[in-house]
Amino acid sequence: MKEIRAQQVTNYLDDYQLVDVREAAETANGMILEAMHIPLGELPEKLSSLSGDKPLLFVCRSGARSERAALYAEAHGFQTANMTGGMINYKGSMIQPAHN
Repeated sequence: MKEIRAQQVTNYLDDYQLVDVREAAETANGMILEAMHIPLGELPEKLSSLSGDKPLLFVCRSGARSERAALYAEAHGFQTANMTGGMINYKGSMIQPAHN
């Protein structure tokens, strides 16, 4: 599992499929535009729906849940990375998700 600091994530958006594993209430404050929302608890049932074309870059509030998600996906054959520092340290553009 690779680690990418929150401050550097915008440099990797074309190279990774972003997966935000926070809960819906947390994403109400904003998500990275390119991210797909899959709460951590739903990852086991939805992992097979993710493309293996690009490595998966997992995002959460602080980096702890996304690290668990990255390790889980890696154990299931995916190339993964974790956004260390999480959304609390992310300074790039965000959107308000429609699902909230």
